[in-house]
Amino acid sequence: MTNRKAFFSILKSQELRYSYSLERVMPIPQGVAFPMISMCDLPFSEIATTKWSYGNYAIGLSREWGLKKGFSPVWYSDYDSRMLRELGKLFEETGASDNGKYFDSSIYLFSNVKFVQAPLKTSKKQFKNYRFYDEREYRLVPYLEETYKRGYQSFLMVKAYELYKEDKGSSLLDYGVDFSFEDVRYLIVKSYSNVREVKALLSKHKNAEHIIVVTKKDVLEDFIGTEHNEEILLSAEQFNYAGTQPHVDRMSDMNREALKERRKIKDDEA
Repeated sequence: MTNRKAFFSILKSQELRYSYSLERVMPIPQGVAFPMISMCDLPFSEIATTKWSYGNYAIGLSREWGLKKGFSPVWYSDYDSRMLRELGKLFEETGASDNGKYFDSSIYLFSNVKFVQAPLKTSKKQFKNYRFYDEREYRLVPYLEETYKRGYQSFLMVKAYELYKEDKGSSLLDYGVDFSFEDVRYLIVKSYSNVREVKALLSKHKNAEHIIVVTKKDVLEDFIGTEHNEEILLSAEQFNYAGTQPHVDRMSDMNREALKERRKIKDDEA
C-alpha cells in the first residue's frame, strides 16, 4: 500500500524503486536505514482486514513476478529471541575486527529482520504497538556489490539517513526493479474519480486490459464485507436496560411456571 503520488509514479514508470528504510532491529538503538523494496503477501480476500497504515492505494502484483525478481519473506523475530542475540554477537565481533567486508555482511543480515510487533509512525498515522507480523512482508534488499556499484551506501546511520532525505527530497534511490502490466493483477485506489484516471492510463497499454481497478470502499464493503458485523455501542440508558433485561426475563419465566403450578393444584383439588 502506498500514497497517491507514489502509486501513479510507479504505474507510469512501471518500476518499483529502492528506498532507504529505517529499521530498529540492531544492537544500535537509533536504528539503521537499509535500501529495500517492501511488499505484503496478502490474498485479495484479506486486504480489507489490514490497517491501511501506509496509504489508500495498492498494486497487486503476481507472486511469480516477485519470486523471479528475488523477493523473499522477512524473518520475523521477537525482541529477545536467541537467534537475534546470536546475530548481535556476530555484529559486535565483526565490528571489533579489521575486516570491513565481514562487518558489512553482518549488517546485511539485519536488513531482512523485522520485529513481530513494535511502535510504528508514518506520515499520517501512529501506532503504539503495531503488529508487523500480520503484513506477511516480502522484501528485496539489493546485494552489497550492487549498491556500491550504483554509488550508494549499503546502509545509513540515522544522521546520514536524515541528511540523505533532506538532500534528495525523499528516501528513494534512483534505481529498482521493473514490471510489466502483465504482472499486475489488480489496482486499488481511494475514490471513483481515481478509477477513471487509472483506466485512462491503462487504456494506452494493450497488455493492461485484464487489470481489475477497484476503490478501497469496494474492498471494505461490497467485495469483502468486513463491516457487516459492525458493533452498535449502547447509550447509558440502553446499557442499563440490556444489563437488567435478562434478569427480568428470568423472573417472568419463574412467575409463569409458578402460575401454572398453582392452576394445576387447583385442578387437582377440584
